[in-house]
Amino acid sequence: MFWPASSALPGNTAACIGCVMPWQHVADQLRPRWPKLAVLMDDSVHDVLAYMASPAQHRTKLHSTNPLERLNKEVKRRADVVGIFAQRG
Repeated sequence: MFWPASSALPGNTAACIGCVMPWQHVADQLRPRWPKLAVLMDDSVHDVLAYMASPAQHRTKLHSTNPLERLNKEVKRRADVVGIFAQRG
C-alpha cells in the first residue's frame, strides 16, 4: 500500500489530504474482503481525486453530468423533428 506524501499531491494540498484520508480508510476497510479492489483504489487515488486540484467554484461543474444530458436531449429532440435517423421500412 502506497499513500503519497503531501508534497506529491497536486493543486490544493490541504483539500487533497482531506480527501485522501477517507479514501485510504475505505480502501483499508475493503482490503480484507476484496484485496484486488483495495489495490485498485490504491493505484487510482490520484486519477479519481484529480478534480480536487481545481478551484472550489469549478468543482460543482466538473462532477455534474447535466450539461451532457442536456446536450443529448437536445440532439434527440432535433433528430426527431428533422427525421434524419428515419427507420427503413
